[in-house]
Amino acid sequence: MNIQVNDCVTILGHVGIIDDIATSEQGRTLILWCSLKGIWNHHPQEWIDVTDTIEHIKPSTKEDIHKDRQYYLDYCIHKAGNDMVNLGTDILDSLSLSGKGE
Repeated sequence: MNIQVNDCVTILGHVGIIDDIATSEQGRTLILWCSLKGIWNHHPQEWIDVTDTIEHIKPSTKEDIHKDRQYYLDYCIHKAGNDMVNLGTDILDSLSLSGKGE
């Protein structure tokens, strides 16, 4: 696949947009891309060395984009909800143990 800046691609099952492409003097190919997975990991834009995985890059379909977006929406909401419940429980437990919360 001939990749270009602004292409919407799927790499190893994750959807993103290519922001830049660089080739090193050693022949390594790097892409700077922004992905839904990256947003969840708090680094939406990241450099990825695709020299050995170039065959795993494919154009994204609307179905790929909708599926990836829904996955991360569901995952983020579920994970954030669980994290809030667990932290709230830890705080309440800490207050109960210290006797300060009563």
